[in-house]
Amino acid sequence: MRIRQMCATLLACVAVGMSTGCGSHVFPYIGDAWFPFWLPVPVPQIIGDYIQEKLEKDYRDVPIMPPVRDYAPAFCQDPPSEYDIVRAMKKPSCGGKIPYLYEKHYSNMEFVIEKLVDSIDDCRFYPLLGPAQLHHCHYKVTIYFTNLQYSYYPFSFWVNQRDVDVVYIDKDHFHICTSPEMEATPESYQDIYGAY
Repeated sequence: MRIRQMCATLLACVAVGMSTGCGSHVFPYIGDAWFPFWLPVPVPQIIGDYIQEKLEKDYRDVPIMPPVRDYAPAFCQDPPSEYDIVRAMKKPSCGGKIPYLYEKHYSNMEFVIEKLVDSIDDCRFYPLLGPAQLHHCHYKVTIYFTNLQYSYYPFSFWVNQRDVDVVYIDKDHFHICTSPEMEATPESYQDIYGAY
């Protein structure tokens, strides 16, 4: 009985809203015809890029690696990937993403990666982490690419020029510290950080 009353009340509210000329606030429509919800609506590239950046993983996290052993010298083994480099590059300006009016893109990318810093700090205590060493891995990436700028309306033009950009990328990470005192830690601690 209550469900019938609720449905009747809802239908009455919709009918009143439609009859008073406030139908656009209840259901969107164009003139006297209902808006076809099945009709695809174009989404600007700026909005799509913004949503993708929000959904992607945050790469500012610093990973925690196993301890550095005396018999295994540590060096930076993870140079930046092409994906990391493109994310760090300056993006085309917001005005360069208007379809058919003005578009700007990068193509034919070539990367030259140079390692600038590869050093490990001494052991120290980090809050929420414990005793660890910070391994500094800094890279300089020179990017050679083709800068494309074009438009089709109101008049068409096409600019194709070679450009260079320099990006500095840090791939710092932590190594857990080991010491004779830590070798005697309880098994519960070793379960968290692995066997030393």
